[in-house]
Amino acid sequence: MKIYPSAQKVNTKIKALAVYQIAGGIFGIYLTLKLISGLSQIPTLLLSFFFIALSLYCYSIICGVLIFAKKDNQLSFSLINQYLQLISFSLFGYAFEYVSGIYLYVGTNFTDEIIFNTKIGIATWRLMYNGDNNLMEINLNLVALFVIILMNKMRKKMNDTIVNNTLEQFSN
Repeated sequence: MKIYPSAQKVNTKIKALAVYQIAGGIFGIYLTLKLISGLSQIPTLLLSFFFIALSLYCYSIICGVLIFAKKDNQLSFSLINQYLQLISFSLFGYAFEYVSGIYLYVGTNFTDEIIFNTKIGIATWRLMYNGDNNLMEINLNLVALFVIILMNKMRKKMNDTIVNNTLEQFSN
């Protein structure tokens, strides 16, 4: 079976994605545990939010480990992880924000007036239930968008390589 040069480039990019997801998950867990350790009391609702955040960061680590384990669905789980990081919002008292890794947000805050904004940072999360009804914002994570596009290209190249290898086996 011949390994095509583009397949080797894809393997390098996939390994980099795995490291990115594992590092982002570890850093997110660290930040969340640091936040928890600074609290004297944790209400039940807040405890469930911490559990959700820690679960999402663990999921990111699992996605990276699955890539190193070369599982068939390695990119499917990673795509789900990136889609969860693609959009953050705060609307009508509810908010969701999750990033495991680097984020570069472009968005709109239309709480009092329409304001376009950008934010950059590393690993964050925010969950809100019945919170500030006046806060209205939507953000798009350009890093997650870039990773999603890159992963779709890698998936296509991987599929092309599989097809080429299969055709080559039948021709021999």
